[in-house]
Amino acid sequence: MRKTFYSSVKSILVSLLIVHTTGLNSLKAQVKANKTTPIERAAQLSLAKAVETDMKNLDLHNKFIRSFRGKNQLLDSQYVVWAAKYPYIREVPFAIGRYYANLELPQARDWLFRVVKIDSLMAEAWVLLSYDAVRRGDRNLEQDYLLKALNTGNATSKDFLNYAYYYKNKDQEKFHTLLSELIQKFKGDPNSAWALSLIAQDTQDKQKKKVLYDSLYNEYSGAKFSEAESGLSLYFLELLDEDPRAAHLLVRKILNDGKLKKWYWVDKERVARQFFTVDSLLLAGDLSQASKVADSIDLMDPHKAEHIMAEESLLLLKAKVNKYNNLLKAAYDSLILYYSKKPSDKVFSALLANAGDMNISKDSLYIDIWKIRDSLSKPATDFSLVNFLDGQKVSLSDLKGKVVLLTYWFPGCGPCRREFPFFEKAVGKYAEDIKYVGINLINKQDDYVVSYMKSSGYTFIPLQNDPKWDKGTLYASGAPVNFLIDRQGRIVFSQFFINEENYDMFETMIAEMIDRG
Repeated sequence: MRKTFYSSVKSILVSLLIVHTTGLNSLKAQVKANKTTPIERAAQLSLAKAVETDMKNLDLHNKFIRSFRGKNQLLDSQYVVWAAKYPYIREVPFAIGRYYANLELPQARDWLFRVVKIDSLMAEAWVLLSYDAVRRGDRNLEQDYLLKALNTGNATSKDFLNYAYYYKNKDQEKFHTLLSELIQKFKGDPNSAWALSLIAQDTQDKQKKKVLYDSLYNEYSGAKFSEAESGLSLYFLELLDEDPRAAHLLVRKILNDGKLKKWYWVDKERVARQFFTVDSLLLAGDLSQASKVADSIDLMDPHKAEHIMAEESLLLLKAKVNKYNNLLKAAYDSLILYYSKKPSDKVFSALLANAGDMNISKDSLYIDIWKIRDSLSKPATDFSLVNFLDGQKVSLSDLKGKVVLLTYWFPGCGPCRREFPFFEKAVGKYAEDIKYVGINLINKQDDYVVSYMKSSGYTFIPLQNDPKWDKGTLYASGAPVNFLIDRQGRIVFSQFFINEENYDMFETMIAEMIDRG
């Protein structure tokens, strides 16, 4: 009985996976290497037979693919067989190509090329090829593939949005034109809500901005799109910084209408009311009560973990209250501690004015700033990692004497890619004094790195992560994670993310580290 069972399993393995050039000995080696059990293989055979009854059924393909649990070598072998047997059925290469694309693996490209060769009007295949092009660092090719997707007439609102994003920092007028076209083409769509929010964010005229956000609220809030919530939240934060009373009126309207999630806005209403109240009390001369209200403001509701990103605004508000109360030392201490970690222009202006009130010179101010930074800095854990471009090892200790920007990234990381232009801008400005290093955290995406560097033109030193390396003080559980390390090998700044709003802060970080020597 047992012998018969294993004979059947052997027959299953051969019938499922045999290819033109693969003999039984090779097949046995593959099975052994991939540790596939007889029961698993029997289940896979059953699913394979189901797929063969309807080769265009993507749901059946997906079930078959999932049954391999990531054993891609065996899976690939079967799709090579099917692609040869059914050369004109697009779903065969698409199923395996989409699987690899969703895993952000470079094997996706060749399979997706097969798809568009069979059917050039399959929009989703062009879109997945555009994602692959991004991971290879080729934005122009990404646009070419996205345009092909749009020209099929079957593209989604997300595809239109991605196509528009290409022009965000290249051609603002075209970016807004494409966003407007998206809004007209996909009325009532969540991506249209976000497109309208993007236009509003970029608009400098306050009255026009208000009109756009009113439109976002009136047209999309009833659908309770998260994109509408996010856009209005950004507007709330902008108003909270500039006009707390207007921020409070916005939230009151939202709560009274009941079109959006109430719990999302209750904490915002409380904070806006408190900010507005503090300003009113200061104007009325009630300094004691203003201090009590300012001290009571909490940006984090521990029960909902709903963080209102107004840390800097609250810091400046409390410093203003302390200044009104002639508590100059308290204001100075809070401002200088914050600035030592996050050197923004607004905080520095307040800090410099406060220092002047205390007869502290600018030189003395910087001495105090660096005392705090020195007390908080930690030695960066050394590494010796392979440079993708030349195969040579690079150690952190080799870079001493230069300021080091170290970023953890991987080719499929969208937030990482959004930071790179800002990093390049700053590094280019201070090229003689800084080294720029990027460690790819996802080893499965190593094959993307060289093409990414060549196509993108970025200048960082691309290093291969060693999973056995104890990262110590350079620990990162994901990406992007960034560190600025001084000439002595100490971490001065960490856990920051750079975009157009805080780029000046990033440049200040680098400039002050270089000036320190």
